[in-house]
Amino acid sequence: MAAKKTIEAAPLLGATCSAADLAVVLGINRRNVLDWAARGVLVKTANGRYQTVASIQAYTKALREQAAGRATSNGDLADEKAQNERIKREINEIKLASLRGDVLTLDEVADTWTKFASAVKGSVLALPTKARGTIPHLTPHDGETLKRICRDMLADLSKQAGAIVLGGDGKKIKDGR
Repeated sequence: MAAKKTIEAAPLLGATCSAADLAVVLGINRRNVLDWAARGVLVKTANGRYQTVASIQAYTKALREQAAGRATSNGDLADEKAQNERIKREINEIKLASLRGDVLTLDEVADTWTKFASAVKGSVLALPTKARGTIPHLTPHDGETLKRICRDMLADLSKQAGAIVLGGDGKKIKDGR
């Protein structure tokens, strides 16, 4: 097998060339030359010039890797595949937790909290009646005062709960639920 020979400069091209010249040689536009250079593929020299042969070789190598599936146009395919695998693993973990019953849906949580809030509301509103039955010397006025206090407390709690966000989608608790 023949030893790999490094070409120092092409006879018709200079050792360095401008972005416009490199664009003509590679068959791409000047903007693409700048993009490939920003990715570190094309070899820059001083004064915005490029090493002609090294840049052409690096460009063709990048295209070969892209065609072979080892790289993408905007980065390393291995990194993208690894990120995709992490996302798939997270999805599978969520599915498994759901199958085990370890995950509650937002609707299940909302239903449970609605039932809890209704039970609390019923207990608080029953307080004046229970107080009048337990403390017989309370007057009807005292009972109405207790009802007003209980309703005010529930209204305050409802306002505070209205500011709490249940999920990331912006659903809020409303009407004391």
